[in-house]
Amino acid sequence: MQNETTQAIKTFGMLNNRQRAKRFGQHFLTDPRILARIVDAAEPLQGAVVVEIGPGPGGLTREILKRNPTQVVVIEKDPLMIDALKPLGVTIFNQDAVTFDFGIIKEIANVHRPLPTQGIVDGIATFDKCRHIAESEPFLSEPIAGEPFLSEPIATDYNIWKALERAVQGGVISPMDLDSRNVPDIPALVRKIFPKTEMRPTPAAESACPIKVISNLPYNVGTAIFTNLLKHLHGVSSMTLMFQKEVAERLLAKPGSRDYGRLAVLCQYFTTGKRVMRLAPGAFVPPPKVFSDVVHLVVDAEANVDMFDSLSDFCSEIFQYKRKKLKNRINLS
Repeated sequence: MQNETTQAIKTFGMLNNRQRAKRFGQHFLTDPRILARIVDAAEPLQGAVVVEIGPGPGGLTREILKRNPTQVVVIEKDPLMIDALKPLGVTIFNQDAVTFDFGIIKEIANVHRPLPTQGIVDGIATFDKCRHIAESEPFLSEPIAGEPFLSEPIATDYNIWKALERAVQGGVISPMDLDSRNVPDIPALVRKIFPKTEMRPTPAAESACPIKVISNLPYNVGTAIFTNLLKHLHGVSSMTLMFQKEVAERLLAKPGSRDYGRLAVLCQYFTTGKRVMRLAPGAFVPPPKVFSDVVHLVVDAEANVDMFDSLSDFCSEIFQYKRKKLKNRINLS
């Protein structure tokens, strides 16, 4: 007997065009037991706003809805999938998650209730429509916990190289800490060289409803979507995400290992993560050519989301010189 997800794939002809599925990186999970295990890793969902990226036929979405979250928001780029998602009663953004402004999710979580339906055409909410609603609805224009609605983050230049110099000169860290040819634990180093007073923390509890991201990310843009998520972590408490195995290994790589690089640093500065499960290609329809890993990432309440650009630029430079000693790259005079 076909389950609802398999039936949706058949009804809407989601596999009729294999080139289309390849272009969107679509490999669907249909086994209810696997879907349940993924959502189990993100529990509890009651009282949370859950975000799913690339829901496709809605298999994972249905499992999420069983756990009674406050609201489910899905972001689906492929218009073919929208008709399959409409009956589920979720908020749908027909947009590209690589460029999507996830800041709107915090706004949804802050208003204590689902986004109003006014201005949402055919159940599909676009960012512009949501912002128009936010500006026009009286209850949305009130400050939340003393913070103006739609406020912009404070622009601060966190220069990691200068902070390293200050930390060495001030005796916070020793030049010997930077003497190894291996790149050190950069997230730990950054936490050490920036005093708490200089940081703008991103507490996961700052939203009225915690935000949890649960997604089987498209393989071809999974890394790009993840880095976009890291730029918008205000209010996010956890992310349970499926990646191609090699990408997941890069996320969780340890300092000194072959896979340790920019992606690992960004992931491990903002989150603490672990692998939940590994799936063989046969678990998907159509089967990919690679194995997949589900990772559960808990957002660090002390992490400063405004550090993203500085940390990313620092990593891009430092990993070009990974055979050189880090202390040779700073001015200690």
